[in-house]
Amino acid sequence: MKTAILLAGLLLASRSFAQWDEQAKGFAITNVCGRLAKQLPNGQRADSPKAKWLNLRGIRIRLYKRSVGTPCCSAENLIGEQVTGKKGAFTFGETESGLYWLVAPLDGKEYTVPIRFEQTEHPNACSIQMFGIDTSDTLKFWFRVRVEVYG
Repeated sequence: MKTAILLAGLLLASRSFAQWDEQAKGFAITNVCGRLAKQLPNGQRADSPKAKWLNLRGIRIRLYKRSVGTPCCSAENLIGEQVTGKKGAFTFGETESGLYWLVAPLDGKEYTVPIRFEQTEHPNACSIQMFGIDTSDTLKFWFRVRVEVYG
């Protein structure tokens, strides 16, 4: 039995998984939490099982309320701040359903990603959600899925 770790991006069929929401112009998520990581350059695509990621610890990330078509991120729309912990983990806890910007400052740059949070009876586990800065220098939302391969 072999175990592979895959990063699954935008094309996940289940409604409980993150999907790009064209109307809201953001990733649809069911829990405002996860881990923050940066892809290390090793010639692999970000969605490859061979891609290498560095968890970002001690980064002060911010969550802002968002409206479709408005730029990020005015002080009056700041919802909260969290500092990433061990393995880059963070959570914003109780959050109302709606549109948000997640902002992660790193190396003098502010990385932003639009999200649409929807409360649900069965939210995704924080441990499978990753906000990753890929080698194209873009913050994206990913799922980290473990797949068991038998053969």
